[in-house]
Amino acid sequence: MSEIPILPLIILILLPSMLTTSLSSSSSIHDLLKSQGLPGGLFPRNVDSYTLDQDGLLEVYFNEPCEAMFESPVRFDTVVKANLSYGGLIGVQGLAQEELFLWLPVEDIIVQDRFSGLILFNIGVAQKQLAFSLFEDPPICNPKGLNMKMVGRKERLSNQLQR
Repeated sequence: MSEIPILPLIILILLPSMLTTSLSSSSSIHDLLKSQGLPGGLFPRNVDSYTLDQDGLLEVYFNEPCEAMFESPVRFDTVVKANLSYGGLIGVQGLAQEELFLWLPVEDIIVQDRFSGLILFNIGVAQKQLAFSLFEDPPICNPKGLNMKMVGRKERLSNQLQR
């Protein structure tokens, strides 16, 4: 009976986990986004952790579903997934934007030209261009169902007073 070397077996078992980068929010999802030509504030401050695999699959984790305010309310599930490439989050899952009292899933987030000052949100039935500057500072994500219109106004007022 031949012996199977143990070291190559251990490497084969551990290799998949070594190829995925798992980072806490303190190592900054916001810096990662900026390094990929995206605004750092696309995800809120209270990201629990995230993973980025070798193929560019980004998974962002939250303790609970929550809502944040940009130009309109945005809802984050406990896990948001997308393929990260330079200037884009493609095939987004777990993110929805409120439009005319409807929650529509965000499918793609694309910065076609950083110097244009615009970012494109593909919400399936339509594409929406928003100012890049809306996403420079990470918002606070509040538990799902909280009245976001009031929270958004208070947060904007607080930010203006701090400046």
